[in-house]
Amino acid sequence: MVMLTLAVAASGCGHNEYDAAAEEDSWHVITITSPQDDGEKKLFIELPGDLEQSGGFEDDATVKDHDVYRHCGSRIMVAVHHGNMINPRNRVKFTVSRFMQDFDNMEIMQPVLKKEEKRIINGQEMTYMEISMKDKAGHPVIGECLGTYTGSGLWMVVFFYRPEVKEMRELKERAMASIRIE
Repeated sequence: MVMLTLAVAASGCGHNEYDAAAEEDSWHVITITSPQDDGEKKLFIELPGDLEQSGGFEDDATVKDHDVYRHCGSRIMVAVHHGNMINPRNRVKFTVSRFMQDFDNMEIMQPVLKKEEKRIINGQEMTYMEISMKDKAGHPVIGECLGTYTGSGLWMVVFFYRPEVKEMRELKERAMASIRIE
């Protein structure tokens, strides 16, 4: 069995229900409801298990009320972030370091941006990044990340997995295609 060993900064890791991702009946739509300064928004994503609210991050110069919902299994880490822009007219730039906020000692993992592009997923324009890095044992890990804005809200959805694990790549593709925000 291939193990994904990443240094994750927050709790909510360690469950392995995603390892049975091939079981069709385990998939369901997860709804994350988040208040924004300009009204409530909901993100819907289809996954083969649950996400746990695992706290958030301290307010910074641009984002406040930053909540994180996460799953960390032995073969994939999925996280959904939501925050409110302190000044809705200012936007943060989606960067490798912003997408990798979940990890302690990010520089040890040697992240490298492989691809950056705009994508439209279910009518929502998003910034997509593919990040290559190494886990604590030196094995390759791929991060695929999406970021978007809804009014005063910031959303990020990140997937980190070992590239040789075909099932996790397929899980990521199906989950990414299911994302919608209302």
